[in-house]
Amino acid sequence: MFLVTPIQNFAVDQTTSTDSLKQFAGNSITLLSEGYQDSAQYWYNRVIARAPQCADIPSTASILLDLARAYEMKGLHILSLKPYLMGLSLLSSSAEKQITGQYYLDLSNVTFRMGNNERSLEYCIEASKIYKDLKDTINYISASMLIAQVYISTGKLDEARAIYDQMLELSMQVSDSVLIADNLDHIGVIYSFLGDYPNTLKYFKEALKINAQLNNVKNQAINYANIGEVFMKQGNYEEGLLFLKKGLSLAEKSDFNSLKVFIYYTFGELHSRMNNADLALKNFKNSLALISETGEYREQPIVYKLMSEHFERKKLYADALAYFKLYSSNQDSIDSQAVNYGIEELKVRYDIEKMEEALHAEQLLLSDVRRASAKTIRQQKIGIIISFFGMLITTTLGIILYKSQQRLRLANRTREILISIIGHDLRGPMANINKLMEMLKANILPDKDDYVRLLEKPVKASYDLLQDLLTWSLIVNNRMSYNPEKVTLKEVVDKCFALLNEMAVEKRIELNSTIPEGLMVFADKNHLSTALRNLVSNGIKFTPIMGKITVGCTILAGTIKVEVTDTGIGIDAENIIKILSQQSVYSTRGTKNEKGSGLGLLLTKECVRLNGGVFAIVSEPGKGSTFSFTLPNRIPIK
Repeated sequence: MFLVTPIQNFAVDQTTSTDSLKQFAGNSITLLSEGYQDSAQYWYNRVIARAPQCADIPSTASILLDLARAYEMKGLHILSLKPYLMGLSLLSSSAEKQITGQYYLDLSNVTFRMGNNERSLEYCIEASKIYKDLKDTINYISASMLIAQVYISTGKLDEARAIYDQMLELSMQVSDSVLIADNLDHIGVIYSFLGDYPNTLKYFKEALKINAQLNNVKNQAINYANIGEVFMKQGNYEEGLLFLKKGLSLAEKSDFNSLKVFIYYTFGELHSRMNNADLALKNFKNSLALISETGEYREQPIVYKLMSEHFERKKLYADALAYFKLYSSNQDSIDSQAVNYGIEELKVRYDIEKMEEALHAEQLLLSDVRRASAKTIRQQKIGIIISFFGMLITTTLGIILYKSQQRLRLANRTREILISIIGHDLRGPMANINKLMEMLKANILPDKDDYVRLLEKPVKASYDLLQDLLTWSLIVNNRMSYNPEKVTLKEVVDKCFALLNEMAVEKRIELNSTIPEGLMVFADKNHLSTALRNLVSNGIKFTPIMGKITVGCTILAGTIKVEVTDTGIGIDAENIIKILSQQSVYSTRGTKNEKGSGLGLLLTKECVRLNGGVFAIVSEPGKGSTFSFTLPNRIPIK
């Protein structure tokens, strides 16, 4: 959550100069570079709060761009979003297309590094349109190459190749050697993905030749590393070692840490293929250490997958499976960054719109007051009345339109986010199932019961997620049936406990019910079962070993309040708001690193709503939580 100083804390007529804004941004960037992130964020917040008040939009946009880039370079991608999106918002009413294009290019890079290919593609397409209109060939080529990079990431190799071919021709027309070499390098990457190693080497070596002539050390390092990897894949290990060492030497000279991550894990794979186990593990660990240092977590699952393959070569199957699970869970984590980006972007855009609306309203009010001061008393009264009703009508229409737009945007983004979460959560257990099936075919484990035990969890996780997905699809399409009847509450609770007993036993958690015998509620039985199952399951997930979960109730006038209380880790106020938010999907890992889709509580809220109840949460970090919902205890009179 951003700690943004409210804009109304500063008087509107107290203008903020770009000089002071530049000083604030400079303070933040300097402190950030020296490792004082908390102090840096204090000045960051002042920049964000005051930027909309600056009249000089191009200068303000440049300051915000520098601030965003500084936070992005530190790997603080979420924090870089606010200055990026705020600057872009300020530029929307400006004719400054050149810097607008730069914003789109930078945002494309940020979103790509966060794994959000869809948003990255949208931003770089916008950048390419701007630069094409401006006839800025160099930046147009850069933007187009970013589009091709996203295509490679999503497996659209033919589309990527077509773009690189066009950009190579254009780069030659403008005689830009750097871009020529970049395009040759990327075409080589495409041939590498296709397994055409002779052509891969041809393009990589052409790129290396140009970069050597330009003395472009960083790009030479990339070329050497890429060539070394190709030789390794061809089985030419000596040549592979030679080129990787050259690449590492240049990367170290230029402090090119992100490339060193790649070189180290490629060294690890090469030594693993050469049966040099100690050197393989040493290089894999070097790569992981650099990932932790630089924040290049997109590479982490690749290293874990290579380590799994290494242990499989050594016939150490337990270690191979352990690292494969790490690969699977880390891949999910990387993918969830894209989801987090989507959620965070919504929040940032909403915050910026609120700040700009507040500032605009204050400026209108101040302007009206100043104009009124020059009139006679009678004219002032007339002017104030007209101004008041005009502002009232304008504001009302504006609010209606704004809320409609927000609902539409939120609905579309929530749908995308939800689909992403489901895809990522389902892929993890399915990948584990697939790996275990391969091991079963190879007859690696001596006891078949071991396979059953290992398969049990991912199969159950997949089944539960599919059940939640089916229920959710019925709700969002208004096809969820509602068949209320008189239901014995204790029977539903007992069945829920029986279903989740194994889960509770594994963590030695006591399931307790204080529901009296024979107590009836009027509800849809399936809805009630779904709500209770999700709340008790959620309690088990967030309750430490030896904890306790109690399902009880309070009988009110015409209503029964069902309460699920746990002795778990609790929830802070900010996250309670997220959960209770009508449209948000909220998910964190449990006390034993259990993973969920975040659909459970969303489904619970919907089931309670369909039955005319009210859902509530009372919690305190470290002291457990109580989730409650109300239900009628008698048939309503029609």
